[in-house]
Amino acid sequence: MAFCNAIKVIARICHNTRVYKIFYCMRPLFKTVAILSLLTLLTRIMGFVFKIYLSRQLGAVNIGIYQVAISIFFVLATCTSSGIPLVIGKWTARYKTNFDKDTALLMEGKTVSAGILVGLSFSILLCIAFLSSGKYIQQAFASPESFVCLVLLLPALLATSISNSIRGALWGRGMYKVSSVLEIIEQTVRIALCVVLFWIGTNRLVVTALTFSLSCGIAAIICFVYYYFKNGRLKNPKGHIVPLLKDSAPITLSKISSSIINMLVSLSIPFLFALQGATKEEGLFLLGISIGMAFPLLFTPLTFVGSLAYTMLPDISALYSKRSPDTRKRIESGITISIVIACVFMPAFLALGQDAGQFLFDHIEAGRFIVYSAWILLPLAIESIVSSMMNALELEFFGLLSFLAGSALMFGICFAFWGHFSLRIFSIAFGCSLTLSSLIDILLIKKRIGLQVSKCVPILIECGILILPTFLVTTNLYQLFKNLFSLLHIPYQGFWVVSNFGLCSLISIGFYLLSLYLLDFANVFGLLQKTKTKNIQKQTNKTCAKSLVKSTKIVVK
Repeated sequence: MAFCNAIKVIARICHNTRVYKIFYCMRPLFKTVAILSLLTLLTRIMGFVFKIYLSRQLGAVNIGIYQVAISIFFVLATCTSSGIPLVIGKWTARYKTNFDKDTALLMEGKTVSAGILVGLSFSILLCIAFLSSGKYIQQAFASPESFVCLVLLLPALLATSISNSIRGALWGRGMYKVSSVLEIIEQTVRIALCVVLFWIGTNRLVVTALTFSLSCGIAAIICFVYYYFKNGRLKNPKGHIVPLLKDSAPITLSKISSSIINMLVSLSIPFLFALQGATKEEGLFLLGISIGMAFPLLFTPLTFVGSLAYTMLPDISALYSKRSPDTRKRIESGITISIVIACVFMPAFLALGQDAGQFLFDHIEAGRFIVYSAWILLPLAIESIVSSMMNALELEFFGLLSFLAGSALMFGICFAFWGHFSLRIFSIAFGCSLTLSSLIDILLIKKRIGLQVSKCVPILIECGILILPTFLVTTNLYQLFKNLFSLLHIPYQGFWVVSNFGLCSLISIGFYLLSLYLLDFANVFGLLQKTKTKNIQKQTNKTCAKSLVKSTKIVVK
């Protein structure tokens, strides 16, 4: 009996922990977020394997030719419809919340039609402009084959204009997994077509570009058919085109700005190294180590944060349209969860990053860059959440300004070390830019809905305190396992290296989460003690008040 009572007391205390409350509040999203994260990871793995296959089939020169064409295509796709799906998703979520089913479907159909019309119009205009001025544009390419690939990629603009608008509507309905499944189908179709046509023996460079357009077209048809069977109908877009353009413009400008800034970063890093006497090849090599190698590995754990932001945005948009107080609570919980996720993985990168970079990329500088860039996980995770919430709260234009302010700070720090630039400086500059953007976004959200930032501070302090002990435990365990291989005369390479990384990473994550829970558990005892003291004071005050009332009654009598 005493044991059962003890279990009940522990369960009650566990339910009062701060971390548990936050995660419990967001529990309806976790299943969807987990599935989305797995689907996104699967898509990335398929893309990574396909890139390896293409590099072997096409060769380095043809890959470079195709890369030029596909880079320009993505810029064009960003210009045509990058902000439209997001706006359609927000509006669909609001229709679903504020109207009955029939009215919501009618409004959704008008919005989707407006999105398709706008996207197709811009895509057709771009296609006509490129084809009519082909002689002049072709001269700008280092290889004429890049222009041929770009022409073959242009039909994909039309297909994505259709599929993006429909995906935005499905996303606003809360059908988050459908978009990820459609991406997997699109990737699968493209890989299958490429393999078959390569096997037949046609021009492989042309096939690579053509199959991209074909896979986008097939995905658009599947998307439209699925939308139709889910009661989706296109309606007259009258009255929705101008508001759609107005709301999507800041998001589109933000994504275009991001593409331009990424391009400027790619040009600035080799330039700054060249000022110190480095050759062009050395500058490009250091650029590849940082952005091409280390960053993709470093940002992989934040797939979960991206999926969380993706699923939260329409929900927050719908809550904000009703001016619900839950809007603030959801955003606070999202920020807190992003802090926990970033800090959970940080000790593993600090302890294992150098050897992991050496093993994966065969260069010690890549590993060092991972180690002194691990702290960027925290501002990046927060920025991923708050930038999405800015879009949900109709603060898109201010989100663009905060992004530009952060980018200006990054370039300012980089060029302030003119002649003394290094990858460590770039890491600091990039992290500071994310931090500034996040702080501006948080202040704007606080002004809009009264965000209580103080509620996130205790979790941030707890998470920060635990990074050092987890780092020390992970480092010592990793060295212990390495020495164990030497004592057992087992060659430390290949499978054993990966096993050591995997095991130590899991131990690091488990130790951190357990320590966080215990630390929060200890705080609960302090809270319980304070609560007990407050309850005693309240009881005393009530007793005094009752005595005073009785004495007053006696005097009156």
